[in-house]
Amino acid sequence: MRVRGLLEVLCLSVAGCAIGAASREPSPTVPGATTPAPSAEASFPPDDTGPGEPTLQPETNAVASAMASAPTPAAPSASAPAESPNACAPPDRGWGGYPEYRPIGFGKARLSIPKIDPPPEDGGYDVLFHFHFHDAVRRSVVHAGIPIAFGGLDLGEGSKVYGETFSSSSAFPRLRAAIEAALREAHPGPKTHLRKLYLSSWSAGFGATTKILKQHATSVSGVFFLDSLYAPYEKDEQGDLRKGKVFAPAVRPVLPLARRARKGDAFFFLSFSRAETIGYASTEEVARFLSAEVGFPLSPLPASEDPRGPVARADSGHLHVRGFGGSDAKAHCNHLRQVADALALLRSDAAASAATPASPSAASASAAMSADPAGAGNPPTAAR
Repeated sequence: MRVRGLLEVLCLSVAGCAIGAASREPSPTVPGATTPAPSAEASFPPDDTGPGEPTLQPETNAVASAMASAPTPAAPSASAPAESPNACAPPDRGWGGYPEYRPIGFGKARLSIPKIDPPPEDGGYDVLFHFHFHDAVRRSVVHAGIPIAFGGLDLGEGSKVYGETFSSSSAFPRLRAAIEAALREAHPGPKTHLRKLYLSSWSAGFGATTKILKQHATSVSGVFFLDSLYAPYEKDEQGDLRKGKVFAPAVRPVLPLARRARKGDAFFFLSFSRAETIGYASTEEVARFLSAEVGFPLSPLPASEDPRGPVARADSGHLHVRGFGGSDAKAHCNHLRQVADALALLRSDAAASAATPASPSAASASAAMSADPAGAGNPPTAAR
């Protein structure tokens, strides 16, 4: 019992190993520091998020804690290995032509804006903005060969702090405005604007993404849930959790975007592992709930020798789901790299849309995304 407690305390001291907590001191609109250790009790809050927040099993948390604090191993070659001893901090192969981050005036949010050559004719730039462990995701994005700016915001452990940051209906518009201002600073010109904004999250970061989708779904062009879409369970009349029964209102904010993606009007990527949560629906349970609710098949894949290998997938329009085995911290951390596959799918979807554009503006946006940022196979040029 004492060992279990020590493992839980160790986990809660490291951002990213604990997915959530039930209660926490109130945070400012744009908090910049980690928050106190959470309580273990769960109860329904006044909104529709359901009971508490998810927490990974303690043994998973402890391994994730060690991974997150371990030094990053050097990459043996220009091509990163499929797995790393430190999956939560994959090998850093440099910036790939992207400039270093710049602050954008929204708390600790920051952005790396590449120079697209030639610049887009309509002055529109696409941005992928990630919540939770964004620099680990950056290590894949900058080598993906996609003409997209990348930024992120880390707020510490637990999904609640992310949700609170965007609880005000004015928070996300302020973030968009800050991103657009940074784009204009990097690429001065009368036409420069934010064309498409994609949101991404890993683990606890879903607290921000789902809150934003609840209030501003039509302002988001797509989402990347990297083992990061959780939900509470329903409660019965006695107040006991009904394990296996996903609390539908918690997932409701993502449904409109998922349906738009099936029609090709948005992009939706979700990956899941089999890491178990305590008193909360896992990402796999939520993925299967989403499959039934939105109406797309989630197909099982043949068994793999790799226990963390692929187990299921779905492709319906521009909606994509990728399921993987593994219930340990490494399995969970491996999903930080799924952003590379998500970007490849985004690019192929854009190329398909460019082949049959609905409008000139849609054709321009799709052609920009499907093109290399600085020529075939070359990284973008850093905007200094």
